[in-house]
Amino acid sequence: MNKLVSTKKSESMSISAANDQGDILTSIRKTFTVNGTYTGIGGTKNNYVAGKAVTDYIIYSNTTGSHFYVLADSQISPAGVASTNNAVWTTGYKSNIRTNSTTNSLISWSPDSSALKLNSDTKFTVGVSASATGLQLSFTYSWSGAASANLQSTGSKTSGLTTEYFYKDDGKGLATSMFKTGHGALIKATNKVLSFSASHQFRNDNVYSNSNTWYSTNSTNLSYSFN
Repeated sequence: MNKLVSTKKSESMSISAANDQGDILTSIRKTFTVNGTYTGIGGTKNNYVAGKAVTDYIIYSNTTGSHFYVLADSQISPAGVASTNNAVWTTGYKSNIRTNSTTNSLISWSPDSSALKLNSDTKFTVGVSASATGLQLSFTYSWSGAASANLQSTGSKTSGLTTEYFYKDDGKGLATSMFKTGHGALIKATNKVLSFSASHQFRNDNVYSNSNTWYSTNSTNLSYSFN
């Protein structure tokens, strides 16, 4: 496949056709769910769905297969949405992508922000601008969760891990309905084989304690061979 990408993938993102360049190889849909527990009145243990993520991992490459771009296009259901429960809420959410092969290395990640304040309909861009690799992609998302949320996105070229982190620092809920988000990683593959792991994390509070707990989904390994 050797073509310009100019297709709208979902309601949550759009691609600017003017400068975008890259081969779309495949899309892998994964559903992640993690359960949580809290102690209620009288010491009763209560189980609930702490969070759910339905994610399309959309994989792009340049024409030689030396560089890949992974877009994690997600629909996120926080606590209280994933399962009806007014006693718990999500104050933080993370999307994680990690290279898991010695032949793969993390080059860059997006968004790349130390502190972005999000209000209703605040837009942020996910993508890659690395024309020397033959990849130049742009996707725009709009925040639909609570006002005054924060977005922090970090990465480590040493560990190969990039994390997109949404959080509220006032103890209130991050969102009361499902929201959409994107998280991306540019990965170099010396053997034309992309290999990475993916997971999601939810930080939840409840009305019966003054603390919060992180719940992590299982890490899922994904790969793609370029021919």
